[in-house]
Amino acid sequence: MARKLRNENPTPKTHADCVSNLQEEIADVELCISILPAALYDPAEVGKTMTAKHRRWNERLHDEKLWEVDSHED
Repeated sequence: MARKLRNENPTPKTHADCVSNLQEEIADVELCISILPAALYDPAEVGKTMTAKHRRWNERLHDEKLWEVDSHED
Protein backbone atom coordinates (compact mmCIF):
# COMPACT_ATOMS: atom_id res chain seq x y z
CA MET A 1 0.00 0.00 0.00
CA ALA A 2 2.80 2.41 0.85
CA ARG A 3 4.43 1.82 -2.52
CA LYS A 4 1.10 2.46 -4.23
CA LEU A 5 0.42 5.66 -2.27
CA ARG A 6 3.91 7.12 -2.71
CA ASN A 7 4.39 5.79 -6.24
CA GLU A 8 7.92 4.79 -5.25
CA ASN A 9 9.16 1.52 -6.69
CA PRO A 10 5.71 1.28 -8.30
CA THR A 11 3.67 -1.86 -7.91
CA PRO A 12 1.54 -3.27 -10.73
CA LYS A 13 -1.24 -3.94 -8.21
CA THR A 14 -4.39 -1.87 -8.25
CA HIS A 15 -5.42 0.23 -5.28
CA ALA A 16 -8.17 -2.35 -4.57
CA ASP A 17 -5.58 -5.16 -4.62
CA CYS A 18 -3.40 -3.25 -2.17
CA VAL A 19 -6.35 -2.65 0.16
CA SER A 20 -7.26 -6.34 0.00
CA ASN A 21 -3.67 -7.37 0.77
CA LEU A 22 -3.52 -4.93 3.65
CA GLN A 23 -6.80 -6.28 5.06
CA GLU A 24 -5.35 -9.80 4.95
CA GLU A 25 -2.20 -8.68 6.79
CA ILE A 26 -4.30 -6.94 9.44
CA ALA A 27 -6.30 -10.15 9.92
CA ASP A 28 -3.07 -12.12 10.37
CA VAL A 29 -1.78 -9.70 13.00
CA GLU A 30 -5.08 -9.59 14.88
CA LEU A 31 -5.27 -13.39 14.86
CA CYS A 32 -1.77 -13.63 16.30
CA ILE A 33 -2.65 -11.12 19.02
CA SER A 34 -5.90 -12.92 19.86
CA ILE A 35 -4.10 -16.17 20.70
CA LEU A 36 -1.35 -14.64 22.85
CA PRO A 37 -1.53 -15.72 26.47
CA ALA A 38 -2.32 -12.92 28.93
CA ALA A 39 1.15 -13.29 30.46
CA LEU A 40 2.66 -12.06 27.18
CA TYR A 41 0.19 -9.32 26.28
CA ASP A 42 -0.63 -6.30 28.44
CA PRO A 43 -3.22 -4.17 26.61
CA ALA A 44 -2.48 -1.12 28.79
CA GLU A 45 1.23 -1.28 28.03
CA VAL A 46 0.55 -1.81 24.33
CA GLY A 47 -1.80 1.20 24.41
CA LYS A 48 0.96 3.43 25.85
CA THR A 49 3.35 2.29 23.13
CA MET A 50 0.71 2.88 20.44
CA THR A 51 0.11 6.43 21.69
CA ALA A 52 3.82 7.23 21.48
CA LYS A 53 4.09 5.65 18.02
CA HIS A 54 1.05 7.59 16.76
CA ARG A 55 2.75 10.83 17.75
CA ARG A 56 5.96 9.86 15.94
CA TRP A 57 4.05 8.68 12.84
CA ASN A 58 2.06 11.92 12.70
CA GLU A 59 5.28 13.91 12.83
CA ARG A 60 6.83 11.86 10.02
CA LEU A 61 3.70 11.84 7.88
CA HIS A 62 3.22 15.57 8.42
CA ASP A 63 6.84 16.18 7.39
CA GLU A 64 6.27 14.11 4.24
CA LYS A 65 2.95 15.93 3.69
CA LEU A 66 1.06 12.64 3.35
CA TRP A 67 -1.70 12.68 5.97
CA GLU A 68 -2.29 12.63 9.68
CA VAL A 69 -3.17 9.52 11.66
CA ASP A 70 -6.10 9.69 14.08
CA SER A 71 -4.93 10.14 17.65
CA HIS A 72 -4.74 7.06 19.86
CA GLU A 73 -5.20 8.96 23.10
CA ASP A 74 -7.34 6.98 25.58
